[in-house]
Amino acid sequence: MNITEEYIKVNTQDGLVYFDQFRIADVVIIPISENLFRMEIDIKSCDGPYSKEEKLSIEKSLGKPISESINYAWLSMKNANIEINSKADLQDLELLFENGYDENTDRYLGIYFGWGIQLNNNKLKFEKIENSLYLNWTATSGDIDYYDERAKDAIHEFRFKVNIVELNHLDEINKRWKFLANKTKRYYEIMHCMKGFTLQGEYSSIHAPINEEFGIKHSNEAWKKTSNIMQKFPKPDHY
Repeated sequence: MNITEEYIKVNTQDGLVYFDQFRIADVVIIPISENLFRMEIDIKSCDGPYSKEEKLSIEKSLGKPISESINYAWLSMKNANIEINSKADLQDLELLFENGYDENTDRYLGIYFGWGIQLNNNKLKFEKIENSLYLNWTATSGDIDYYDERAKDAIHEFRFKVNIVELNHLDEINKRWKFLANKTKRYYEIMHCMKGFTLQGEYSSIHAPINEEFGIKHSNEAWKKTSNIMQKFPKPDHY
């Protein structure tokens, strides 16, 4: 395995759900008290699908077919209290959460494809590689495709280079979510224009239409352009 490889892999009965391009890979930490931090994990893939050529290349590399039924994934951990002294303690930190939801603390670990799936048997391990921090995460869930007698557990494998976001107070979490929600809205506007649709008013020219079928590489490009577009075409927050 390439030590800098990043991916979401969900092994299902109908193929492998796979992503290797991400627009957000944040680990948020907020001090609660001495040696206790709140940790939130926020991973969002770029929006698919892969092109035919990309799909064939990935399948050749992995040695198995990948599913075309899911074009987006959002992986999340919320409301987890972690005993560390500072962010320096994250390297080599290991976390185990057997149940994806804890009703006493409202801690939740899950993945979202347009519908939410709770993740159980979670094993998270951080590792420092050169000057970057990587997160390895494995888990299981119920079947993501079948809900009858055909259902079998799905096996999840995740690996990301993560960005550490340090906040000072819990109320800053909502400010971060509001900022990202507004940035995401602009991201979808850019993709809308790339697909050849026209937006109303002065924002109609934020991106020229592309001359090929829209795919994950284009959504990656759209996300990279979003900050500049927000500065070039400022407008009031939507959220």
